[in-house]
Amino acid sequence: MDGRIFLSGTLSLVAIGIIGCAGHGPRPLSNDMFIAPASAQKDSAMAPAPPATLPSASADVALPLEIPTTNPTTQPPALSLAPDTTAPSTQPMQSGVYMTLGGVVADVNGTPIYANTLLAMLDKEFSAKAKDMDAEQFRRFARGELENARDLSIRDEVEFAAADRGLSPDDKKLIDMVMTQYLQQKITEAGGSVELAKRKALTEGLTFEQLLHKHLRELTWDLYRQHHILPRVQVSVNDMRQFYKANVAQLYSQRNQARFRVIKIDPARLGGANPKSAAFERIRLIRSKAVRGDDFASLASSENHDDYLKARGGDPGGWIERDSYRIDAVDKAIWKIQPGDVTDVIEDDGVFYIAKLEDRKLGKTQPFEDPAVQTDILNRLRTQQLSVLYEQLDYKLRSEAVIRGEHGDSLLDPAVDIAMQRYPQWAAQ
Repeated sequence: MDGRIFLSGTLSLVAIGIIGCAGHGPRPLSNDMFIAPASAQKDSAMAPAPPATLPSASADVALPLEIPTTNPTTQPPALSLAPDTTAPSTQPMQSGVYMTLGGVVADVNGTPIYANTLLAMLDKEFSAKAKDMDAEQFRRFARGELENARDLSIRDEVEFAAADRGLSPDDKKLIDMVMTQYLQQKITEAGGSVELAKRKALTEGLTFEQLLHKHLRELTWDLYRQHHILPRVQVSVNDMRQFYKANVAQLYSQRNQARFRVIKIDPARLGGANPKSAAFERIRLIRSKAVRGDDFASLASSENHDDYLKARGGDPGGWIERDSYRIDAVDKAIWKIQPGDVTDVIEDDGVFYIAKLEDRKLGKTQPFEDPAVQTDILNRLRTQQLSVLYEQLDYKLRSEAVIRGEHGDSLLDPAVDIAMQRYPQWAAQ
């Protein structure tokens, strides 16, 4: 594979020019990479090797890929993507866009992952976090985030290489067409010229070429996912029923709930010769006012010995499930009265309470036959299976790849140093 995908007659993209596929290092971009030579034999040049062990696709399971199928009415102009010859520097070209410097932080099958790539990914996050950290805190934070970004880039690289190998010639023709449309769309959105499209991409933290490569990789992975991963997700009706039985109480049942207000009178807050008797008389008087029609919320705000309840008019926190309130005696009393009623005086651990039930709603259980329940179960089980499949695929691809710098810290030092050079600017924002 020569690392290029030709686009609809007159355009081509470098599928792996910057990031590469297995066994190929980065190559400079040039005009001829975006113009298919007349002698190019696309189908034979792009025939992929079959995937190593993944099973073949099952058409009745794979989800549809929503990709436009109409050709653009006009061909976008050829791009000039000559390699950058600017002298080395660790300074950003624009906000979030760094020059190709700082060294290689990892290498996957001979394809380097550069420090500037990780920094571009994290530019906005670093800018937002720097002002809340001193230099040493930011250094530790930056290193941790760069390590995570490096791991994601390694995973992306091994997955993309597998996807690129696993696609059929027809798949790649489809990608050719979609990329042509995408290129035209971005040029049109920017105002109708390549130069404007390049400027617009830079405001989003990428060069135009990086934007195209990013979209190409996403298309390649999505198509591979449709053909080789989603067909392996198999959820049976029995699986769904078993999941429902195991999770019906937590996921598909609504317990009884009540909304009420509480007043607490604590003898310790009153003092005197007989504080408990005084506390009982006081809460009995408050209850009589509430029963005759005085506003319970106002009473709770003025009389409460619980500061939390006092500040909220006696509201302990909105709707509360049955048997969930922290004072069990109050919880039980609430469910013995009707909305609008006030409980008798409740004593718990030497403290007195009354409560007014404002509203309640009885719980219900959604049946398995409910379409919404079945859709939720199906999505949950598919997500579980996909998570396992992705982990298995990642482990397999990493074990087969030659990866340098996956666990080492020293290769990240240049990237951390570049981030620290920008720290004063970010912190001052």
